Amino acid sequence: MPYFTGYMTAISVSQGEALSAHVATRSNEDCFVDIYRVTGCEDAHLFPKLSFVRRFGRIQPHRLPPSAGGRRLSSGDADSEGCRWPKIDLLEEVPIDWPSGVYLAQFCSAAEPRARASDRAGEDALFIVRSGADRPESRILCQVNVATWAAYHIWHNRSLYVGRTGDGQRFDDLRGSKASFHRPGIGLCYPNEAILSPMPPKAAYIFAFIDWLERERISVDFCSGLDISAGGANLANYDALVTIGHDEYWTADQLDAVRDFRNSGGHMIFFGGNLAFELVRETSDGSAIECYKESGDSYSGDSHDDERGEGGELLDPLLTASATLDARLTGPTWRVRHESTTPTTGVYNITRRPGAPGEVLIGGAMWWWEMFGGPSRPQCGFTICDPDHWVFEGLEINQGDTFGAETKLIGHEADGLEVEIRDARPQLTFADGALPGTRLLAVADGRKWGEWDFTAWPPTFSPGQQQTLGTYGGYVTMVYHEEPGKGMLFSAPTTDWVFGLVPSIDWTATRSLEPPLLPTDPVVEQVTRNVLHACHKRGERK
Repeated sequence: MPYFTGYMTAISVSQGEALSAHVATRSNEDCFVDIYRVTGCEDAHLFPKLSFVRRFGRIQPHRLPPSAGGRRLSSGDADSEGCRWPKIDLLEEVPIDWPSGVYLAQFCSAAEPRARASDRAGEDALFIVRSGADRPESRILCQVNVATWAAYHIWHNRSLYVGRTGDGQRFDDLRGSKASFHRPGIGLCYPNEAILSPMPPKAAYIFAFIDWLERERISVDFCSGLDISAGGANLANYDALVTIGHDEYWTADQLDAVRDFRNSGGHMIFFGGNLAFELVRETSDGSAIECYKESGDSYSGDSHDDERGEGGELLDPLLTASATLDARLTGPTWRVRHESTTPTTGVYNITRRPGAPGEVLIGGAMWWWEMFGGPSRPQCGFTICDPDHWVFEGLEINQGDTFGAETKLIGHEADGLEVEIRDARPQLTFADGALPGTRLLAVADGRKWGEWDFTAWPPTFSPGQQQTLGTYGGYVTMVYHEEPGKGMLFSAPTTDWVFGLVPSIDWTATRSLEPPLLPTDPVVEQVTRNVLHACHKRGERK
């Protein structure tokens, strides 16, 4: 079967804007571009379910000789600079009747549209269609974390995490500092090209969320986080902004815009974890992001400040061009902004204790080892602390009940706040910079995750990697915050929250040839339902 691979000129377009693609092949056969809208998940593997929109073709892709002596379709610097294939114009204007959503372009020679996503990397390209005008029926905007998709993606040799030598060795110190959107497969390939990893593709989070939204008939518009950063999405048109899954990479302008939105009365809903951890900047042409991390091991945590506030070498070239730090500089968000992400997300992943900046606090819990063939993630869910809060309406629950454990809801990365146990009840300390008045709705205790000894678990992929990679263990806190003049803030800060909305295989069962099926969780569904419906009732909830 001929192989065509490509990417879209822009990973996010608005109704009324042009649509174009870039395609390459070694085949001489005809090539078509089929456009689909993603409407959910096809199965428990979270394979995208597609609705056919339109076929374009026959197009003229960039053609290389069938025999090119091992020559690649694109140059070796494609991960940072893009593939640089010629542009193919598809539409002068995206039609107004293409609803805002996540779309998939498929490049193929099939006589008829396949109506199914490809299982070959690069044959499909995801993109977002934004609403070109205010839609009264959709007052919720979902921010899709395309920057995180790009950060983990490898097309040839490098992601923002690892770099690969010519003989296949992988090293953190060879990782890139720039990730281009002009590469095939972004969001659809396995993170960091880890084919043997059980982790789902990064876009699986949005597929799961869309699946549930379609079943619930909840109308939501979509944009990328970079659209918010660049002003391409008008937050003033919406009552609420929702983020889901693994929303790790944000720009400073994006963080400011989201905070300003809430301060002006907009609701902020976080159904995901590792929130706004890495601060990036977008290139001037919008084709890539830049992220200059510190030197050190990006998985063990050595690249971030330790408990004494000492970290690796700062590699951002802007540091030598400016005498003082400012919000444009990249690196972990908490290093640049003294208050961390707490005023925006309500929680943190890493922060400094107010009044004692030398003390670094770790919020939430992380379980990385499943990505490397280690033990499966423990079953861990949320224990309810405030059963009378309206987010739990419609549920028969009591204080101390736990939900989400069967679905392994906590992980693989989650955020939180400092918690102490008083009179056998978990309570926030507020000594870590938590927003005054924050209500603790539920808590998950991941402290024992940091006590596991993984040194006997194979395999070792690179020197020094066989170590305790799952050591981030603390409290994961589901919280709610509201104050006069501002919108509500709800945070269920675990990356896998939306996996509780759909049946899915157990991605953490690394030693199982047939991973078990994880069910939906009725509490996750009802809480999600209650929160989103409340977004339409500005000012009615207290």
